[in-house]
Amino acid sequence: MMKKSLTLVELLLAISIFSVVAVMLYSVFNMGITAWRKMEAVLERYQELRLLLDRMALELHNALDLDIKDFFKDFLPPETVVSDFQGELGKLVFYTLKNGEIRSILYKVEEDKEKKEGLALSVFTLKRSERKFSPVPFKDGEFQEEAVFSLIKELKFFYLERKDEGGVLKETWQENWGKEDKEKDFLPAQVKISIVFYVPVYLPVGRRIDYQEISIEKYVDIITSPRKLL
Repeated sequence: MMKKSLTLVELLLAISIFSVVAVMLYSVFNMGITAWRKMEAVLERYQELRLLLDRMALELHNALDLDIKDFFKDFLPPETVVSDFQGELGKLVFYTLKNGEIRSILYKVEEDKEKKEGLALSVFTLKRSERKFSPVPFKDGEFQEEAVFSLIKELKFFYLERKDEGGVLKETWQENWGKEDKEKDFLPAQVKISIVFYVPVYLPVGRRIDYQEISIEKYVDIITSPRKLL
């Protein structure tokens, strides 16, 4: 009895079915790899940001109310503007305790001049400077800056003013502190850090870079009891 052989049509049909199944399996596998890479990249960036925010929270929590203006009034020109705490939307300067010493801390957001592959919009970097206690304002280039977080789309600081007005506690969020209102003699009750950042993900398809956008807000309480120098 002779065995029946495959016809050309049957062979082509089998090859077509095999090709469809192979493409489907590859698509599922590729989606799994892409999801895994995205999750890994997101967790890595989250961990990096969490460590930074914990560091900032510790420094802000220990912010000092020093009455610098009164302490240095005999050493500085009358027109010199100094403040225990100065805050803007993209800049933050304050004094804190570190290893038993008073330190000046500066955080500021700067545009990253280097264009990133796959990003048409501008990105920013958060930089940090630190120095020993001095009431003199920071000057650009005076101290070495440390880039602490990059690939930022937007980062803003907000400051909570809390006042007791006739037995009623009034809370107001402000975009500036200690700059426009130079007579403030107290620290903000809270600092809100609002950040939107990118997570770069390297995709196997086309060897391109994809960016995932993530936003986070953190509220930091400040110990408002004054700690004087003298």
